[in-house]
Amino acid sequence: MKHKKYIFITIILAAASALLSVSCRPADYSQVTAEDQQSIKDYIISTFYMEKPAEAAAPRATVPVHTIGPLTFAGGIVYDYPETGQITTYTVAAPIADLYRISSVTTYPFNAALTNTTEEYYIKDVSVLGSWTNADPVVTGAGAVDNTYRLKFETAYADGTLRSYRIGTDTSTNNWQGVKYTAFDINGSMDFPTVDVAPAVDGVALYSSKVDYLQDVNKKFSMWGRKYIALVGTQYYTEHLDPVLLDPAKPIKTFVAYERVVDAGASVKGKSIAQLEKFLWGAADVDLAAVTLATTVIRYQITADGTKTLKQRTVIFNDFGADFVYEASDGTEPVLAPYIPL
Repeated sequence: MKHKKYIFITIILAAASALLSVSCRPADYSQVTAEDQQSIKDYIISTFYMEKPAEAAAPRATVPVHTIGPLTFAGGIVYDYPETGQITTYTVAAPIADLYRISSVTTYPFNAALTNTTEEYYIKDVSVLGSWTNADPVVTGAGAVDNTYRLKFETAYADGTLRSYRIGTDTSTNNWQGVKYTAFDINGSMDFPTVDVAPAVDGVALYSSKVDYLQDVNKKFSMWGRKYIALVGTQYYTEHLDPVLLDPAKPIKTFVAYERVVDAGASVKGKSIAQLEKFLWGAADVDLAAVTLATTVIRYQITADGTKTLKQRTVIFNDFGADFVYEASDGTEPVLAPYIPL
């Protein structure tokens, strides 16, 4: 009989726990807990805070040889790179034949949520031997030229969370160096696309890039009741000459990012970006409507004089009530609001 009592009590406790869990789920945006609001900022919209002008934390650490070279193949420090206030420190391992292994780390003194961004890659010395110039390409461990190749490319958060990056290629040419995206409209749509985006190309951009990324979020949100979620995203960036200044050192920079937060279960752990890309744009074996917890669009433009305009819109999908948004239409602090389709 005692066993039956224990079973009965266990069932009651389990039911009570389930009811308590459901009771924590918000019916609308006004009921989101303070803890969940902070977690949204720390994880779900962390890219926005990376890109805020006062806290810019561009996810890169590649040594800017094109602007500070030529260098010798020795370690060094670059201040105010990749953004003002940041510090990039790099080391160079002893060469194997003509290959040098570079380890470059950017730290963020003014952003407590971030620890650093690390890039590790090989450089092949093909120009003036012993002099590191922009003519020395990034290569694979076998020495094949591949500007997208990285041994490691990740951002570490202060709580131990990692965001892993992969430099993308142009899917039409499979050639990263050939990509020249048109400028991204700062007033473009803030709705998350329903299909994979294929940016237009113009052939005149000074520089363009695509970066895909994955972030495991081992954080339980009371509003979702889930522990293992992942953020999958892709970012596009391009630079163009200002039509008046025509100064390559002062280009107009534009950027757009698309991110999806998904309930991918514990299977997220250890998966690669390529394995989880289907959660960004969909696949035959993924019901996006069932697994999507949030979507985000971010846009920015930096003019030749350094003026930055930043926009962000995150839609939070609420299983237990009305959907809501976290939005910063002018680059200031995002605010909660009811979801209204654009």
